[in-house]
Amino acid sequence: MKKLILIIILLTGIYPYLNQNGLHVSAFYKANAQQVGEELPGEACTQGNSSRTMVLEGFGIRTWEVCRWTEDCETGDEVEDSRDCHQEIENIETEPGDDPPPEDPPYDPPTGGGGGGGGGGGGPTPNPDCPPSAQAAGTAATNVINKTDVQNRIAELSPITSNEKGFPIQNNGGTYTASPITQMTGSGGTFSVFGNSVADVHTHENNNAPSAQDIFRLGSINNQLPTFKTSYTRGLDGSMYAITVTDATKLHNWVAAHPGSVNSSDHNFSATSSLGADFFNVQQHMMSNGSTPFQAFERSTAYILNNAGITLLKAPAGSNTFTKIGYVTVKDPYGNDQLNMDGTPVLRISDCP
Repeated sequence: MKKLILIIILLTGIYPYLNQNGLHVSAFYKANAQQVGEELPGEACTQGNSSRTMVLEGFGIRTWEVCRWTEDCETGDEVEDSRDCHQEIENIETEPGDDPPPEDPPYDPPTGGGGGGGGGGGGPTPNPDCPPSAQAAGTAATNVINKTDVQNRIAELSPITSNEKGFPIQNNGGTYTASPITQMTGSGGTFSVFGNSVADVHTHENNNAPSAQDIFRLGSINNQLPTFKTSYTRGLDGSMYAITVTDATKLHNWVAAHPGSVNSSDHNFSATSSLGADFFNVQQHMMSNGSTPFQAFERSTAYILNNAGITLLKAPAGSNTFTKIGYVTVKDPYGNDQLNMDGTPVLRISDCP
């Protein structure tokens, strides 16, 4: 006789998912400024002390709520919504009379370092969200934009209007120079780069991250001129973005695999392309959950670039230091993409500090 399994989750602020066999339900609590080892409000799930609570009994099945910390947590970490370090709630079904699920062994979180015998020592735990390639990209973009001639030319971009303008940057044997500014008509115009160009700068009145046209243009130029690796955008508010090539082969393959992805009318992703569908799905989900159009555009762009061989960087207004902007899919404990109720992926910020 088939058993009917009814699982009801009445928890506030969680993101549910079903694993592939449909028998387990897990959820991740939201928490703000909670440190590893502290209890979440209303819960008794503390570091190294997972809890077991029977929350439902019926139809011959008992459902136990299992609360534990994930093994991504380190001592002193803050718990953040849908981030690596969080508390996990798993519901496990048992037959009447069965023993409750076994307790987890206490989890002793790493501290991010440690010493070895004989004077050896470990370094900080590597940050998977900020790999060496992203750090190098940020350093290179920062170095180029701070060259004196480049800074002088950026100052000449004001006032920033709806008519974009820009200039290429050349490296002449270690001396960086900025060409005169080209004034374009409207948004989405282009200007020429030449043999010793390594980057360019152009304006965005709306302060948005680089457009789809900007991304594909970088791929096209880099394919013909490998030394050209970075394209900067300057916003009306003084902030700057940079897209920089970190894997040229991956970028060229990505561009070739996505023809017709740019909408010629607004230079954004075409809604009929696979990239456009992903971009707008993420953007719409973010906006429906309280993000501003600006925030949603930025993070949707970062998400699209995850497999493009390009790193998205940003220097906030008042700063010329660029760091990676990232947005990646959250994995469940079984290695699958975690999904929102509307079918979009659950995503988390993965910036470099």
